[in-house]
Amino acid sequence: MAGTRFGAALQGCEPAVTADLFITYIITAALLTMAPGLDTATVLRSAMVEGAAHGAATTAGVAIGCFCWGSAAAFGLAQLFRDAPVAGGCLRVAGALYLGYAGIALLLRRRSRMIVDGSGGPAPRLRTSVLRGFTTNILNPKVGIFYLTLLPQFAPQDGDVEIAWLLALVHVAIATFWFLGLSAFAGGVRPLLSNPRTTLAIDRVTGGIFVLLGVGLIHAAATA
Repeated sequence: MAGTRFGAALQGCEPAVTADLFITYIITAALLTMAPGLDTATVLRSAMVEGAAHGAATTAGVAIGCFCWGSAAAFGLAQLFRDAPVAGGCLRVAGALYLGYAGIALLLRRRSRMIVDGSGGPAPRLRTSVLRGFTTNILNPKVGIFYLTLLPQFAPQDGDVEIAWLLALVHVAIATFWFLGLSAFAGGVRPLLSNPRTTLAIDRVTGGIFVLLGVGLIHAAATA
């Protein structure tokens, strides 16, 4: 029913998020998650080059990063960023530096070391993919903007931590299902890409995207 108070059963009193607002939040979170960005590029690259298992591991890292962002927002980090704009600039610079590092590393890679290239080199550990997904997400300004500026618009203004945390968990669930689907798809087409030149091209394209986005972040931080 439109206007039904979301969480009434949990709160036992008048909660602050209506069903209409909650549905709007779900749609907004889903659209922002599906929009191409750093997390998408990282998950796709992991799945296409290293396999679906590594794509899923990268997804796990992204989900952990989202949970950390959600927890920080629930406990008032959004207010800190509003009171201290320099914090947002620091986030953009940190993200840019990471993107530059990751992008240059991919661009300079001579040939992929993954099993897919047939070189016999060791495949990366799954925990490496988890860390890659976490680092990309936690330094992703798009995710930071979502949690620090957009999510608070849907959460109660009285600092209700439980509702803010629940909204964050909804986004974590959406991101997890979306990126797992991408991993399965990319892992499915991986046999068609089992060629050293193809995997090298994927690394080059991904690296180039990361470097360009990093330059864009530095420019945004400098002109803010």
